Amino acid sequence: MSKNSTINGAAFQMDYGADYILEKYKSDGYEVQKLSFDDEGNDGRLVQIRNTSEGVGSKLKALVGLKTCATLKLLQKGGDLEVEVFGGSWLDIQSFQATTSLLIKQEKARHECLRGVGS
Repeated sequence: MSKNSTINGAAFQMDYGADYILEKYKSDGYEVQKLSFDDEGNDGRLVQIRNTSEGVGSKLKALVGLKTCATLKLLQKGGDLEVEVFGGSWLDIQSFQATTSLLIKQEKARHECLRGVGS
């Protein structure tokens, strides 16, 4: 289940919003991370929040694969800010960045190839 909203004219506050949420939950003892991404030329951020409390319940959740987190997705669309909140799996930052980098390189190569075909 997710919740979507668009805040008109708020795109310039994307980083402020992401950093505010990150610091708020970090100070409350949660594990948090912020990831940058690009969605069809639109700049975006993912903020993930998860409970790191130890105990029998958290160990059981990890064992059966239920180690989930809350994710806040912020995406600039023109001058507007699209916001989505949903549950998901904790992303490994290095894997996320490597995958994103590879996809960007593939997209650039595809554009170069298409440019060469049209010449």
